[in-house]
Amino acid sequence: GLNDDSSRKLRSLAPALQQRVIASFEAPAMPGDINGKFIMFCVRMAKEHREENSGQHDKYTVAAAIAADVGDPALAEFIVNWSLNERGASKLLSLPVELQRKVLAEFAPPAHVTDVSERLFQFCVRVLKTHQEQGGSMSGAHHRSASAVV
Repeated sequence: GLNDDSSRKLRSLAPALQQRVIASFEAPAMPGDINGKFIMFCVRMAKEHREENSGQHDKYTVAAAIAADVGDPALAEFIVNWSLNERGASKLLSLPVELQRKVLAEFAPPAHVTDVSERLFQFCVRVLKTHQEQGGSMSGAHHRSASAVV
């Protein structure tokens, strides 16, 4: 049977996707731990589902699917709030935590912007570039040169 982790993963999926996973998962013929295979199958199905739906106009659903895989509630809420697509969300999630917090605090696109995900992507690139130009590094401030500290 499935363990708690597998059950939690299945329950975290949208009901329609749960049905799809249940209908199409084939347990391996060899005995062993099927839970790892099942969880990875769920992840793969969720990714395929997002890719299938990325062409639809329901950006909120895509953002919610992306956010479901994000461990930080503030980041997940931000992704849903701005209805980010995979590109925008991936760029945000690739930043160091301190820069993610900066983006969450400072990102405010004008009301007329239609592609918020692309605007966020560009904003993240600028935040990272500015951080690096000011002597910041991906792993923190302890890598700054002595001249940058003075």
